[in-house]
Amino acid sequence: MLTDELADCNQARWELVRILLGEHATGDIVERHKECEAEASRLVLLEYQLRLQRHDWTHMMSDDPGVYKRGSEEQRWLEDQAKRSDDHLKIFNRAKKRAGAKAGLDVPGDNVASGSKCQ
Repeated sequence: MLTDELADCNQARWELVRILLGEHATGDIVERHKECEAEASRLVLLEYQLRLQRHDWTHMMSDDPGVYKRGSEEQRWLEDQAKRSDDHLKIFNRAKKRAGAKAGLDVPGDNVASGSKCQ
């Protein structure tokens, strides 16, 4: 998954820069790396937002056990990702509320926050 791989890749890349350049890892190199990290974070959030938009929020009402299982697994993953940061949590709650309104469901907005490190 891009989200996890990108985070691991950025960490490894930064460690490599520090090892290779030692004390010389300052100035333009460090600033460029910070810019790349910020861009990577934006891409991770964008990917997460797209997954939320594509998620079948009505999977629990399906008669097909496969649809129910896939939807439940994906929703668990989305809820776990919501705990990564405040931004993830806000995006999750907004998407869940919007999807519930479209489907005519009574969807509580902040139920993921209870286990979140973002509180």
